[in-house]
Amino acid sequence: MSRFRRPLALLLAVLLLISAAAPAQNRPDEPLVERVRAAIDKAVRYLRSVEKGNQNWERGFIAGQKPGGESALALLALLNAGVKPDDPVVQRGLEYLRTVEPRDTYVVGLQTMVFAEVGDPRDGPRVQRNV
Repeated sequence: MSRFRRPLALLLAVLLLISAAAPAQNRPDEPLVERVRAAIDKAVRYLRSVEKGNQNWERGFIAGQKPGGESALALLALLNAGVKPDDPVVQRGLEYLRTVEPRDTYVVGLQTMVFAEVGDPRDGPRVQRNV
């Protein structure tokens, strides 16, 4: 189980760093801002490397119990880190996420946030279904 803690911890750290960076963006000369940006860049590179063209980030930590959860969390982190919805890694992830049937509240919530963040009209019915 310990081999899965690092990726999950990294994803959570990315989300926390993104939220911490928002107020600091008004002071771009501060060292903390640069450290946060570097951490976000590192996390984005990590998430890109984990996906490896497979369309998803399912690695087993929660995949067996909550299919789509790891991928939705990774996509949400990438989008919040500034990766554009038309980026190939996001597009591949969306292809996978669109195949995940709504079963678990955790996954449905994350999946809905990703679809809402991307804003693709094709996902409108999915968002309505999930809500």
